[in-house]
Amino acid sequence: MFKRISVKFASKEELEHFLELLPVYVKTEYYAIVRGNNVYIQLSGSPADIKRSAAVVKTAAGIARTKIRPLRSYPLDMVFAKAEVVAPVPPDVLADYLEASGHRAKLRGLDLQTDATFEEVTRALERLSAVYKTLEKYPVSPHAKRVVALYIAVKRVSPEEALERLTSIGILNKGDVYSIRGNLAAAKKALFAVIGQT
Repeated sequence: MFKRISVKFASKEELEHFLELLPVYVKTEYYAIVRGNNVYIQLSGSPADIKRSAAVVKTAAGIARTKIRPLRSYPLDMVFAKAEVVAPVPPDVLADYLEASGHRAKLRGLDLQTDATFEEVTRALERLSAVYKTLEKYPVSPHAKRVVALYIAVKRVSPEEALERLTSIGILNKGDVYSIRGNLAAAKKALFAVIGQT
């Protein structure tokens, strides 16, 4: 049995996103023809498979139109093995950096779930690792280092500028060692507010 479906998109970007999603979600045999911003799809298989695949095609078209990128799951051990890491980085800092960079990201067990590509994730990890390496020279507590490293990586400022700025706005305490004022969750919330302002 065959079924033909046509889908129209407002832009080439939506169309390309849809074509990326199609092989991920459609499990039956199909072929697609692209003309302009239109995609013509022919599904083949059993009636139940075609019905399911037609619904999936419509869902994928909706996702592409709303510009929602599906979350991909990357095992953290694979991410850390592929990236050139010069200093250890806590996985939650990597997820926070991806979020601050405009991606959706969260940790689920030993996996990082994000809409970023694997290359974007490894680049982010390498950037954070380099920042953590430079912070080894400064008297910063481990919790404060999470906040400072994130600020440096996102804003691309020097460690001195970051420490001064975060102390002046009340996220850090300055003593023999820079530490977080309050708890880590509150410091991260305040940091995201600062990052969003500028």
